[in-house]
Amino acid sequence: RRVATFAFDIMEGLRQVSQPDLHKLFQKNALLDVLGNEGQQIVVVGDTSTGKSTVINFLLGFPINFEAQGIGTRRPCVLTQVQKPGQKKVQFEGRFCKAGETLEVPLTEDPSDVARLVANANDHHHMHFFECLPMNCSVDEAYQQAFDHEPVYVKMFHEDFKYGLRLVDLPGLTRRNPSPMHIAATYIQPGNIAILVVGRDNAANGGFPDLAECMTKCQQVLVVQNFAYRLLKDSTNVQDNFDCIKKAFTSKKSNHANDLQVYAVDFGKPKTKEFESLWKASTDQQVEDQESWQELAASGGLQVQVKMYKHASRWGQRLQKECQGAACKDGRDFDWGILPVLNKIVTFQLDGVDQQISELKEKVRNRIEQKEEELEELMEKIERLKDPAEWQDLLARLAKVVSEFLDTTIAIPDEKDEPEICKALMTTAEEVDETVKFMEAYEKDSDDKDAPDYSDKNLYYWFSEELDARIRRLVERPLEVNEKLANLRSWQRLLDELTAMLAFAPMPHILRQKKEQAYHRIGAGRAASMNKLDIMVELVSEAKLLGKQPIRSLLQTFKYRFLYLAHRDLKNCMRTFQQDLTHELRDFLLLLGEDTPERREKLCADLESGLLSNMREVISRTIDGAVVKDKRKRTPVHHSVTGRWVREERSGLCVRYHENHGLGQGPCHWLIPFKAHYVNGQIPWKDLRIDRSVYTRPPPPGGPEEAGEGGDEEEEEVDIDNPYQHEMDDELALEEVLPSTGSSMNAVNAVNMQIFNLATQPYDVVLRFDLQDSDGHDHRTDLEVMKMLKAMQAEIAAFWASAWKGMIQQIKEEAAQARELEQQLDQKLRGAGLLHNIESTKLKNDLKLAISAIHSIISGSDFPPELGKTTFSEIHDLGAEYNRTPWPGLAMAKYRQLLDVHMETDVEHESGGSFPKSRDIKCSGEMAWIRLCEEFIFVILQLAMRRATKAEISMAKASAGKSTIAGPFEIVTKLVLHRLRCIGQDSGRFFRTRMIALYDRDLKFAMQSTQSFSLSDIVPGVTGLQFVETFLRERAARVVDRTMASLQSKFNELLPFDFSILNGRLPLLKSRVRKVDFELAWDGRGMPEAISVPALQAEEALRECWHKSLIAQWPNNLIGQLKVVQETSGPRGSGSGLGLVLDSETNYAAFGCLNDEEAIAQVTHFGNLKDKDPPANNMAGGGFHSMLLRIHKAMHVNAIDHCRPKLKELMANIYQEEHVRSQLQRNRFLSKKAFEEAAAKRIQEAHEIKARVELMKKALELADSEPPRHVAAAEAPRPAQYHQPPAAGPTTPRKNKHWWGGW
Repeated sequence: RRVATFAFDIMEGLRQVSQPDLHKLFQKNALLDVLGNEGQQIVVVGDTSTGKSTVINFLLGFPINFEAQGIGTRRPCVLTQVQKPGQKKVQFEGRFCKAGETLEVPLTEDPSDVARLVANANDHHHMHFFECLPMNCSVDEAYQQAFDHEPVYVKMFHEDFKYGLRLVDLPGLTRRNPSPMHIAATYIQPGNIAILVVGRDNAANGGFPDLAECMTKCQQVLVVQNFAYRLLKDSTNVQDNFDCIKKAFTSKKSNHANDLQVYAVDFGKPKTKEFESLWKASTDQQVEDQESWQELAASGGLQVQVKMYKHASRWGQRLQKECQGAACKDGRDFDWGILPVLNKIVTFQLDGVDQQISELKEKVRNRIEQKEEELEELMEKIERLKDPAEWQDLLARLAKVVSEFLDTTIAIPDEKDEPEICKALMTTAEEVDETVKFMEAYEKDSDDKDAPDYSDKNLYYWFSEELDARIRRLVERPLEVNEKLANLRSWQRLLDELTAMLAFAPMPHILRQKKEQAYHRIGAGRAASMNKLDIMVELVSEAKLLGKQPIRSLLQTFKYRFLYLAHRDLKNCMRTFQQDLTHELRDFLLLLGEDTPERREKLCADLESGLLSNMREVISRTIDGAVVKDKRKRTPVHHSVTGRWVREERSGLCVRYHENHGLGQGPCHWLIPFKAHYVNGQIPWKDLRIDRSVYTRPPPPGGPEEAGEGGDEEEEEVDIDNPYQHEMDDELALEEVLPSTGSSMNAVNAVNMQIFNLATQPYDVVLRFDLQDSDGHDHRTDLEVMKMLKAMQAEIAAFWASAWKGMIQQIKEEAAQARELEQQLDQKLRGAGLLHNIESTKLKNDLKLAISAIHSIISGSDFPPELGKTTFSEIHDLGAEYNRTPWPGLAMAKYRQLLDVHMETDVEHESGGSFPKSRDIKCSGEMAWIRLCEEFIFVILQLAMRRATKAEISMAKASAGKSTIAGPFEIVTKLVLHRLRCIGQDSGRFFRTRMIALYDRDLKFAMQSTQSFSLSDIVPGVTGLQFVETFLRERAARVVDRTMASLQSKFNELLPFDFSILNGRLPLLKSRVRKVDFELAWDGRGMPEAISVPALQAEEALRECWHKSLIAQWPNNLIGQLKVVQETSGPRGSGSGLGLVLDSETNYAAFGCLNDEEAIAQVTHFGNLKDKDPPANNMAGGGFHSMLLRIHKAMHVNAIDHCRPKLKELMANIYQEEHVRSQLQRNRFLSKKAFEEAAAKRIQEAHEIKARVELMKKALELADSEPPRHVAAAEAPRPAQYHQPPAAGPTTPRKNKHWWGGW
């Protein structure tokens, strides 16, 4: 009764609110909840730690506990009380709408559900809820910066909420961030009532004085001084705060300065663990500290409201009694307790409520119309952002700028206009210095165990600083090392510099012990022998000079140098792009609605990052090889033992042979098996001439008399003398070695210079269309196409010479056969439901034993004589089609003629040997397979070339490039490609048919020997032997198909064509390479021995070669022999006209370059020699080193031919417009950052607008509703779709029907 009586007393002084007024407040609050900071509102603001939450709780008469760790309130929180008749226990609901999401808590009696909603809305980890945060913001940055204007709405329902209070709790002011002040300023509007809560700090330390200046425009300002009891007793802070606020009002000439009052409040200490030792209970005589309001609220009813009001009223009386004298000079400036504040805000809510509702309705209608227009525009933008044409235009423009900027035909800008770009012009020495600085700052991937220490300057020298300088001096003129270059021309110079270093690379001496260890090993074959040529390649590859591995270290140095050049030039390219001369940047940013300098800079930075990332990826993939990635996690796979990244086999220039099987040793994969034509030399196809009998020059238009005195034009003669413009001086007779180590050797500079010149000298294609035969075929075009075609065919043949051995090894590899057999058998048994049958294990073992027996028969030599066939017998057995044309473009008669001519040319012809020597031997088993593979090499070089017709040449003259007219190189390239594709597809099909036929023949014979085997049936109707035979036949076909696919890939690798291969390559095996040289001789016992060549004789030979062109110094003297003739019968399907073929001498010379028999023989002899005349103590013999140096040089020539086209393609992928555009378009991360995030943001905005429109329409419905007879409040509107916020525990399920559903 005492409580009820006291409640009546304190409530009697407050303005009473009728039921109709409560309904009007309900309507007004529903409209305010959808208008943000518009309309008349009650705003509570103050510094952090001023007890603002406690003041709000006592105004509401209910403990709202939404406390959080650290900065708890980061956005406004709108708290509304709704009277709900008959509701005995407080109910809660919450709503938050932001970033396209609507978090909502339906009606519940558990306040923790709403607390979680408020915590989620204020959680800085949910960065998409805070517009102020930049993209890619860190959690620490978000903790300091995350504040937002969008409120979170909380409603409370109970029958005793009789005032319809609605308070806006704003984030506390803090000096660390101005955002709370900005948020407060948006809510401090004319017509609002502002409750400023002041804490213990004085005006000098708080942010409220600045806020007070903004409050002058409010309708009312209520200053609440919290903690007033102790402050009034012990300090002058209260008076100082009052004076400060009044001064601010006065300076703004506000009327609030005249009637300003401070409401002094205190509530005592809360009943928490923090204040447990200091807490005092209240008595009838003296009010002290607070009760546990949360426990009282949880007990049910609303007794807590009465007790909280009573507690606040008693504290007001105590303050007035004990502190009034110390408060201020004029008692009118102060009032006591929280109840006067409550009375003010209750009165404020009801003043002019009808007019407010009318105005708010009009605002909501206008806002709905405005939002629907925004939504329509936004949906159009979203549709455009799905694949914006502006983005494609931007990427196309960037690709064009990159291509044009890096193209050296574009003029270098004036230094006054573009000083940064002009700084990129550098000499070679300057590039090295800048590379060192750049790589020192290069970010090392901590996960890559192969990554070196980038601070080591030796990484950026090819060999050493001294030797690099000497080699550059020798090639100074062609390399232009002292010219200041940039962009693509500097890239080309770097590639030529790499070529020079490969050509001039010295070779370290080999220890005698190292040689013996390499040679005394057992091979994998049955003969247990090893290829001596491959042994020498391994020795050279593992012999390090100054700790650097041959070839690989040079490629790594190229990579570091090129990384810097490409990074430098691409960054300069972006400076040009940012000028946006054609407005693609502007158009794209306008589409996003973000054309600001900051966004432009960010977009350009992202595009630059995409270019640089693509550049690094292309360089790494080309040189280091592709890293194998986990299919599920998409992370690099590490070797379980070495810890290094696992690389895709044969994927990069530096990937070693069996890269993932060792500890980083061995030659590069493309060096093994070694190609013999690099020691035998390559024919200079540029000197190929066409027989004059195949063409005639058409008569001039005016008749024979106008032809001139010269008659028919004579074909130019081959220049065989003095290919270089200067004599072989003393410097060219020296060897470039490392004097500091004293353990290396080299070819003389003249030989190295020839290697370099042959690889880099350009070949000029000159086409003339006035030399034609009687059928109208053009002589010059035919000749140039024939040159390039034969050079390409030789490269294909060299590849095939190594590929077919691997194919045969795979066909008969027993372990792989057993593994694949088990997989297919499991699949077969699984389909029959017998996989886990007990007999399946025994069946697998039996089948493996059967395969082992069949393998031993096929790999053996015990075939019956009648099974063996000659080459022509094998062809005859294939049927009439192959009898007419055994190979594409070669009729049987022509093929026989070619073989006969070749046999006549080979004066050392014997009954055995490789094809075509073996054509008449009856072969079976592996010997027949090998002969067919050798025949395929032979045929590739013999195929007739279809001559170019007028129509074909006319079509080839058109170009899809910047110029619509194709140049000579492009015309020849097109014509060669047409013919190469025919050779690859047609010849490959013929080979596959013949190879599988041979394997079938031998497999059938082997299967006859297994008829006595007792094998169970696999499934009903399929015996074990039938399964084995089918499996082996299909597996062999798959191996052949894979090999032919690799051959086709080799055709694709020939692009872009390197016309320098037409210059030919030195025949190193039969040439002098240094003045200290050895040659092979035979003693009286017929044993080989190394004889030292007199120094004068060797030097004379070197000088003689220097003065001759390659064709003149060829061992068999090819001058006048490299000829093209017209075949005697046209190729199948060629139509009118006959094809062109090489004459017999040229055929023999070309085929001889690919034969490795002589090279292997010499290598074997030199390897078996005694180690006489070693270059230094404990080293292998001089003769061995003489041969090893030739292999060393041949390897580096191979590296030049293999790597130059790949590195040119690498550069093309970085600078050519179509490549750049394609890579940028495939960069999903870049497009996501550029416009997909913007599109997602727009979609979120659209969802948010839809939700808000729905809420506003619902609010209008509630505002137009009639008051019920027995209820005075209703649930706030909510969107149709909402998300339940994450919860730490169980939550109350949402009810399907609202409590006022009967209206």
